Amino acid sequence: MPPAKLQSYLLNEAHSAGGSKASLFRAFGYEAARWEVLAAQLLSIAATYDVVAYDSHEHGVNYVVDGVLQTPVGRELPVRTVWVVRRSDETANFVTAYPL
Repeated sequence: MPPAKLQSYLLNEAHSAGGSKASLFRAFGYEAARWEVLAAQLLSIAATYDVVAYDSHEHGVNYVVDGVLQTPVGRELPVRTVWVVRRSDETANFVTAYPL
């Protein structure tokens, strides 16, 4: 998972699209400086939970996986994660995550 995806988007309160998500993730103890903590948990969700939806499009397939983060503040946070497998690459790439 690229560090910038989390540091500059999902954990950046100043980001135009990710700012509100960042505020919530930060309230649960996630920090841009320690982005690896959130990255590891998001990857674990993708590996552990079942796909709940998918959508094919011209670039590949988006997969939706719901799961639960065990946050740094000791609380559980249900989240939806979205991953894309591009037609040109068989690797799943992180798109976004947001609370349920």
